[in-house]
Amino acid sequence: MIDALERVAHQTASLTRTLYQWPQDETGTDRDGFLRDYADLLEALADITDRFSAIDEEHLTDQAEEL
Repeated sequence: MIDALERVAHQTASLTRTLYQWPQDETGTDRDGFLRDYADLLEALADITDRFSAIDEEHLTDQAEEL
């Protein structure tokens, strides 16, 4: 699980660097679609991270289904 989180963090950092270097004057539906998809990805990663942060060993059986 730790290795998976490390890979996710690396990929997120890579995408962030790409967005930072992206030309400011670029427009279009492809760009808008990508940014919407990227926002959805970040939202999903935030949800997953939130669930991992709430893991409680005493309630792991119940939490395993949610994870």
